Amino acid sequence: MGGNAGESDILKSMITDTNPILLVITAIVSVLHSVFDMLAFKNDIAFFKKKKSMVGLSIRTMIVNTFFQVIIFLYLMDNDTSFMILMSNGMGLAIEVWKVLRACKFSYDGGAISWGENEETEREAETKEYVSHARERCGEGCGGEASKLCAMGHERRSLDRSSPHRL
Repeated sequence: MGGNAGESDILKSMITDTNPILLVITAIVSVLHSVFDMLAFKNDIAFFKKKKSMVGLSIRTMIVNTFFQVIIFLYLMDNDTSFMILMSNGMGLAIEVWKVLRACKFSYDGGAISWGENEETEREAETKEYVSHARERCGEGCGGEASKLCAMGHERRSLDRSSPHRL
């Protein structure tokens, strides 16, 4: 174990004072968690390696996820969390950074760092712009007709109330 005598005393007291079934269940859950974590990392890396373009993926979401991973990792480091948990979260953070670097292009120009989206995401943004313009046009047309129908309905009701002959 390589620790000092105080750590070994704590470990001995934990093993002797804790129910052995609870210790075994804790060990099994820890191993399974690590295995599933590594499988998730493997699938994440395989997905992004196989992906030729970033169409359909939100770069903003990837950057926000990376920011959250950094905050979580710093919080865990500040609270003296176990090495196994730190390694798992550090690996997740490294994968998130790799995904952002793969999705964005960064450049260093004369003391300033600039970044932009890759070509695929620029085309995606252009497509979204065209779709939003089409949606606005359709919305104006449909919305205008709907407001006319509502206005006609209000006029008709007001006329019905003012007429002396009601059915």
